[in-house]
Amino acid sequence: MNKRHVISTLLIVCITLLAYTNISARVPDKPCASLSEDEQMRFYEMTGKGVEAAQSDPDSAIAILSKAMEICNDDYYTEYSLARVYQNAGACHLAYLHFERLSERESTIDDREIKKQLKRHFKTVQETCPDAVDLTVECRSAGTKLSITGYANAELDCPVYSKIMPGSYAVLAKKEGYFDYKGSLNVTPGSGEAILNIPELKSQKNVGTLRVLCPKGASKFVLTTQDGISNEYVCPWEGEVESGVYSINLLGQKAEDAVEVQVASQDLTQHRIPSKVTSSCSMSALNHSSSTNALLLLAGALLALTLLRRRRNA
Repeated sequence: MNKRHVISTLLIVCITLLAYTNISARVPDKPCASLSEDEQMRFYEMTGKGVEAAQSDPDSAIAILSKAMEICNDDYYTEYSLARVYQNAGACHLAYLHFERLSERESTIDDREIKKQLKRHFKTVQETCPDAVDLTVECRSAGTKLSITGYANAELDCPVYSKIMPGSYAVLAKKEGYFDYKGSLNVTPGSGEAILNIPELKSQKNVGTLRVLCPKGASKFVLTTQDGISNEYVCPWEGEVESGVYSINLLGQKAEDAVEVQVASQDLTQHRIPSKVTSSCSMSALNHSSSTNALLLLAGALLALTLLRRRRNA
């Protein structure tokens, strides 16, 4: 084996390991062995109830088995049972997800019959929905709940790492105390993976955005709240503030010369400080007046001197 072939083989192995690491890292492992005795008892009771409900009430079975897998997710019997319920219910993309996860850790399955059935059912699901692609939904606001119309009947916890079929889906993201986010997800056949990033949800608190622009030559202004708290900012400035009335004036200007600005909740308010207002960054009105008076006095003195000379010459 030559050196080039060895390097190529090592690269392929590394890429494969990285790919497997990325897939595994998406869904955090929750080992059943780490549970306390009480938790294990609760887990196996839920699995038993889910399997029992599978024959008569698939929706309840899915809800119970999914809750069980939130407790721990490496029990192959629970996940196999959930995959079969999804398969019988016609949700082949979700059956695909769990059969694929089980196939990745097939070596840990010590039940020969389940191993045999797993291969058969997974092959059937792959043939039934070959266009199923990986689904990744991530949210910038922790604790966001998701509803994806046509994908799952139940509300989902974000993030979501699953499988989905091609099509168009309506997405609703919710969190208590925040405004809902409505979006859409378009999944095209052969895309390999559908990715949706939910932006940060906006708080329902009385918060608005204030933008302040200063006249040329001015660099700072003072923002005073209704409670009389003042802070200095550099122009131009934009930020979130509680809705209400604020006083704005350039740094160095008297407080009584400030302009009141109303900031509305969940709105953008822009205020441009008038150019006629001066600050410590420019020549003050007092300095301008003093300079003018000095020039007038100088002109008067020169005029008086000129008149005096004319009288003497006369």
